[in-house]
Amino acid sequence: GSVIKMICKNCGKEIAKDARWFNFCGAVNFDNPENNNLKEMINNKSTKKIKQQKKQIYQYEYNKKLFYISNIIIYLLFLLITIISSKGINMLSAIIMIIITIVYFYTFCIEKILIKDGLDWWKQFIPIYSTYLYYKLCLDETKLFWIILFGPVIILIMYILSVFISPQLSTIAILIEIIFGIFSSIVCIYMHYRLGKKFGKSGLLTVLFPEILIPIIAFEK
Repeated sequence: GSVIKMICKNCGKEIAKDARWFNFCGAVNFDNPENNNLKEMINNKSTKKIKQQKKQIYQYEYNKKLFYISNIIIYLLFLLITIISSKGINMLSAIIMIIITIVYFYTFCIEKILIKDGLDWWKQFIPIYSTYLYYKLCLDETKLFWIILFGPVIILIMYILSVFISPQLSTIAILIEIIFGIFSSIVCIYMHYRLGKKFGKSGLLTVLFPEILIPIIAFEK
């Protein structure tokens, strides 16, 4: 009898309907009963992947809500402490609250970028750890983080030694402090550049206008 033919949806070539796969493009023919197990396996894998993606989305949204709530509470506490310590709202407390708002918002944006990258909301409160993750996110490595972290410690040790051993060491400490300050500024510029590039923004504009680009990166979906 004549062989029943069918057309492959991938390559458009004609082949026997009972063939297990299409010879021209290699696509599997799921109309063949022998491929039912393979079809079921692929469907199960797809279903599992979809469930996993839904779980990740749910965890991210839950994590984000707790992040917002915790930061709002902390921000309000800062403002409350400022008002109480200033004995009410006056010019001094108003200036302090404005400074707190600006600094806190910038820090909030950096933490939110880490949340987008998968940081658990409570880890933002671990000292130094979120900074470590920020370096890792921007630079894909953490060597510079350890240099920046222990640089001030070395400078402090040099100043202490200058008191007990030789006053000339203070001159070396000042020189190291200047070099370290320049080095830290270069690292900061480089991190802003890499952060902008990583999230599809202009690295140069992120360096020049971090106070604009970092909030944009933090809040864009």
